[in-house]
Amino acid sequence: MKIRNIILVASLIIILVLTGCVTENLEQDLYTQDIYPITGNTYSVGSAILPYLNGYFTNGYIDDLYVGDDLEVTDDVNIGGTLDVDVITGQNIQVTGKVEADRLIGDVEGYSIDVVQVSDYNIALNDTISIVLLFVPDVIEINYSGRVQHDVTLDDGHTTGHSLVIITGVNTMTCNTNYTALINNGGAFGSRYGQNDAVNTIVIYGGNDGVDDSYIYGVGNWVTATKTLTLTFSTVANANDATNYVEIMAVAYR
Repeated sequence: MKIRNIILVASLIIILVLTGCVTENLEQDLYTQDIYPITGNTYSVGSAILPYLNGYFTNGYIDDLYVGDDLEVTDDVNIGGTLDVDVITGQNIQVTGKVEADRLIGDVEGYSIDVVQVSDYNIALNDTISIVLLFVPDVIEINYSGRVQHDVTLDDGHTTGHSLVIITGVNTMTCNTNYTALINNGGAFGSRYGQNDAVNTIVIYGGNDGVDDSYIYGVGNWVTATKTLTLTFSTVANANDATNYVEIMAVAYR
């Protein structure tokens, strides 16, 4: 009998070790204390084909959570990675990574959209405007309007335009800019429009008096650490830096 008991205990220990359970005291930990896998990030509890029915925990610490159906929470949830679920309902769900859901029920707090309005006037060569955001976005939509006066003829150029800025990585970006200018040439108004895919040229405004250009360009520089898009301005000949103005509305998304 003793030999059989010894064999049974030894067999149980071998089974537990082979299935990934190791503790300092198997007999106690199996029922009353802790259960540890033999290797981290290796074993699973249940499967998609053979799931457990219910699980009850006081605290759960999760990197990424993927739920095939709805997630209902009666208390707080803190997730450090990605939350991917069809429908989310609950009290306080805090995710420092991404939230991917078809539908959210209740109030959503956090920063996924940020709107910044900036403007400047009498802009000279190498003047700057900074757009400081609350988070690092994927895309920044910029709409702007500006006025430039020709420094000789005093004719005005009024421009509206927009630019789509895509943050491609740490301190890197691309953009595409479109604009339309209305030019007052000695009392006769004309218009012109254009598109600029030059790297980081975000704002173009001004006009042409029929003889030469009087434009101002804003070239962007993105800094991830400070969540800031800075425009540095350059002037084309005959743009009067004592009489110009630009207003920018930036909307950031992630």
